[in-house]
Order: sequence, then structure tokens, then C-alpha cells
Amino acid sequence: MTTRALLFPVLASLVSVLAAQTPPCVESSIGTDLQLGDDQVSSALSLGFSFPFAGRSTSIVTVSSNGFLWLGSNTDDGCCNGDLTSFLASTARIAVAWTDLDPSSSGSVHFATFAGRAVITWDNVVEYGGSSPISAQAQLMADGSIILSWQFPLSIDSHTTLVGVTPGGSTGTSRSVNFNGGLPFDSGTSATVYEVFSSGSIDVGGNVVLLTPNGQGGYSITRRNDCRFASFTRIGTGCPISLPVTLFASAASRPAIGTNFDMIVGEAPTAPSAGAMIYGTQVNGTSLSPIGMTGCALYSAAAFTQPFVVQGRYSVVTLPIPATSSLVGAFFFNQAALVAPGANPLGVVASNGGRIEIGT
Repeated sequence: MTTRALLFPVLASLVSVLAAQTPPCVESSIGTDLQLGDDQVSSALSLGFSFPFAGRSTSIVTVSSNGFLWLGSNTDDGCCNGDLTSFLASTARIAVAWTDLDPSSSGSVHFATFAGRAVITWDNVVEYGGSSPISAQAQLMADGSIILSWQFPLSIDSHTTLVGVTPGGSTGTSRSVNFNGGLPFDSGTSATVYEVFSSGSIDVGGNVVLLTPNGQGGYSITRRNDCRFASFTRIGTGCPISLPVTLFASAASRPAIGTNFDMIVGEAPTAPSAGAMIYGTQVNGTSLSPIGMTGCALYSAAAFTQPFVVQGRYSVVTLPIPATSSLVGAFFFNQAALVAPGANPLGVVASNGGRIEIGT
């Protein structure tokens, strides 16, 4: 047997061990629904291990529906904005997206434990008075490290939001950090790090951030670049101008590996006879009027097409995405076309474009 053949199973075993030691970007097994309503806090929840922070430790947390958790027991729900003064002065907490969230309107808050790890998830919870779902997660590890993650898109339109960690009690120094554009960052001896977002300005969606104790009482904060979030971004506008065909992602679907990604083609003209989804490279809105598609533009050059059945004014088009890790981070562009006799000289209309990034 060759040296290479002997070495391969050893390397395979090492990769397996390392993979088992690396927490996922986002934990999909989110555990028990805490049944939290608007402005509510859970009962004390056992981590199953002792979580060290700032020279202290706790084995329990309490979770607020408003996007944060207390390291210990506390009944304050933190309504109704992320507040820096309270964050610094009160007891120890981790703010994942501390704002005014309302799981009584939509979504839920969950808690799960694993060997040496606990996970708290706000799953598709809406902002109070809003309608856009927000998903965020904190993973606490027995070594004191923390993973914070936020799904994309993330929009908080009417409230201040605070992200960070603190031992509270107005003790020690505090450091402001840019969680999106200012990493890596080392807080030195400060165990309090935070960022405050005014309404409409939060920009952490699609990020996974790792806070690792730095041995000085603070944290080394890095972005986990091995984590990529599945996203769909709209580009341009469709046609006809009077009521353009629209292409958007289903609210309950993301282009993640191993899933079916659902898109909606909306505002179809009356009685279109056929539809096709075009996938390929981006074209920057080249006018299609010269070929008879008046007011239409090309946003995706066809590499392949997917015919679909037009189901009426709104049609669902499903793109199956293989469970292949090498696809993570790949992106391409798409656009829907509908045969619509009489809509223009060519009898074909098109949607806006889309940018699909495959993620986990």
C-alpha cells in the first residue's frame, strides 16, 4: 500500500473531527418554540454547561422576544428600542438584534442545546408594526465564544436596533464596532462591544460574526468567511411600462443548497400563452425595443432556459438547487419572459432581472 493510500484515511478522519468541532454557520435544528408573544421574556433556560464571560460565568439564560438574551435571570423585555444607556448599565446580555420585535404577529423564538453549545433563534419574526420577516441567531459555546448571524434580507424600518455583548453594570470600558465593514476587530480589555443602528440603517444582514475571547478580557471579532447566505436581489424593472411584469423571491424561500427555491412571476398580462425563466450572465438593461419588445430591457443573457406554466396573474417558478457545497457563493442572473400576443409588436414581455447567490 502506498504512503498516499495510508495517509488518505488519516486526513479524512482529521477533516471529520475538525468539521464536528466547527459550529454551523446557522444552526438549522432550532429546537423548542418558547411561545413568546410581543414584549415577553422566557423563563430561565439551562445551557447544559457553564458559559464564561468577562471573568464570570452562567449556566442559564433568559430570552426576550425583542432580539436579545440575558446571561442569567432577568424579566425585563427591553421594549421598545435598542437603548445604549440601558445596555451598558443593566445586567449582562447579548443583543443579536435588540429592537421592537413582535412574534405574536408573525414568527417565533426558539431555544436548542447541543454538547457544549446553545442556540437561540428569532425565526421570521416581524418588527412591531411591520411586515418584513427577520431571522437572527446566537450560538453560545462552552469556551466563551459567540456566533451571531443574521439572514438576508434584514430590514428594521421604524426602531433603533442594537447589536453587541456586555457584562453590564457600567463596568470597564466599552468599544463601538462596525460589525459589517470594520472586521476583524479586537476590543482589547473591553468586554463590552456594540453597534447602534438608527431606523432603516441596519446593514448586518447576510453576515456571520464570531466573537472569540482574546485572553485580555475582551473579544477578537471576525467574520466567518466560510459562511455564505442565500439571497435574491431584484434588478431593474419589467415591462410593459403601464403594468410591468415583476419577478421576486417567495417570502418563504431562499436559494440555499439542497432546497427548492421558489420565485414569483407577477402581473402577467391577460392570457399569456407560455413562460420561460432565463438564467445566465448579467446584461445591464439593454433595450429590447429594437426587436419589437417596446419598453422592455434585457437583464440576463441566456445560458439556459426553464419553461414554466403560466398560472394566471401570479405564477410560481421553482428552481431545484443540488445539495452540493461547491455551489455555495456561486451567483448568476435571471429574468422571466412571457408570450403575450398584442402586448407589443413582438408579442413578448419581460420581467425585471434578478441576482441569485447560492448559499447555505
